[in-house]
Amino acid sequence: MNLESLRAADIMNRNVKSVPNDMKLKDLMQFLMERHITGVPVMDSQEKFVGVVSTTDVLRVMTLQIMLKEEDMQVDLQAVGDKPISAMSMISRPLFNFREEDKLYPIARLMTEKGIHRVFVVDDNEALKGVISSMDFVRLAETATKPA
Repeated sequence: MNLESLRAADIMNRNVKSVPNDMKLKDLMQFLMERHITGVPVMDSQEKFVGVVSTTDVLRVMTLQIMLKEEDMQVDLQAVGDKPISAMSMISRPLFNFREEDKLYPIARLMTEKGIHRVFVVDDNEALKGVISSMDFVRLAETATKPA
């Protein structure tokens, strides 16, 4: 295996689960927990990739709501759970997207330098094609070092 010739398309996961931007916060939390994942791409009503939401984002929103409730600001946590994730301003646009033909080394270097655990692969129209996680690189290293 020639590692220098590998491209994003060679290791990306094409079977990417996503959620709609109008999904309720409580449904998002259940989605993440059931799949044992820490982040998910978010799509708009036209199935366009609009960003990503992570467990950290969910925790940040819930912590803020709990703090407001403790300060007797009368926050209804049940109502918060029923709000769509887009209304919670928790969708972040990934700063780094790649194309299927991009070489792996620059992707791995950027992920390492920036402490990023996942990057997205998009086409020229910014449509989501796949995701590369840090675990994909671990699997690649395992395959590359396995005795023949």
